[in-house]
Amino acid sequence: SDRLGASQKIIVPLYAPDPTFYDPTRQSQTANLSTGTGAITIPSAGLTADDWPVFEVTGPITSLRILHFPVGDELQITGTIPSGETWEFDLRPSYKTVKRMSDGANRLNFLVTGTVRYMSTLRILGEKLTRSYIQTANSFTVTGTSTTGASQIVLRYYKRYLSL
Repeated sequence: SDRLGASQKIIVPLYAPDPTFYDPTRQSQTANLSTGTGAITIPSAGLTADDWPVFEVTGPITSLRILHFPVGDELQITGTIPSGETWEFDLRPSYKTVKRMSDGANRLNFLVTGTVRYMSTLRILGEKLTRSYIQTANSFTVTGTSTTGASQIVLRYYKRYLSL
């Protein structure tokens, strides 16, 4: 029997969609794209686990390209993010979306076919993996054309750790 006096033995399944330890303060870095290019660098010192970033790109910008150095993973879109629109590229596991933030409209079809595969691999690397590329930071270079002073990219991420 599963009963022990007034107690009942039960099994409770738990689900951990994000099982790594992380600093709950979300980090954010912004780059202005008014010249058609911008860069964001995230030092990897102290990061012991990878994180999947969320990019928010505000137009106008045509032929957007986000390149992760040193790995070489990239996201590229065809067409234009119109002036005043912000698109979110969410690379977190179980999300993997590209959407217009104002109404949530799917924009995944704007990704260049050859770069869709990077939705699963483009991530902020921890210190150990970054050093295997003989680097000390994750660098993201963003390029595009037809930009103005309003064009920008915001990268959001969490500092992740294998243990406390």
